[in-house]
Amino acid sequence: RVKTTVAPSATVVFTLLFVGAFNWFEMPFVMGGIDGSPHGATDVLGLYFYRTAFGSMSASAENFGPGSALAVLIFLFIAVVSSVITLKLRKREIQL
Repeated sequence: RVKTTVAPSATVVFTLLFVGAFNWFEMPFVMGGIDGSPHGATDVLGLYFYRTAFGSMSASAENFGPGSALAVLIFLFIAVVSSVITLKLRKREIQL
């Protein structure tokens, strides 16, 4: 008898949800406006990277160095945490 489980699907879904949470850019950008009012309070990490690298209307200075460094840190964080999530959930799949 074949034992079917939702564990492999849950692993993929949880990992993609975690990665997808960091791709949220449009809504805070539209809601906060071009300057990120009030004082960048609505910025998420991706939007903060965008405003740092390419500037905003009030601070037109472009800081590609800090923006690139922030993008690398965001990437490393997402890669490490999603790898840990996947490994732990895969180990749990094997136990089931």
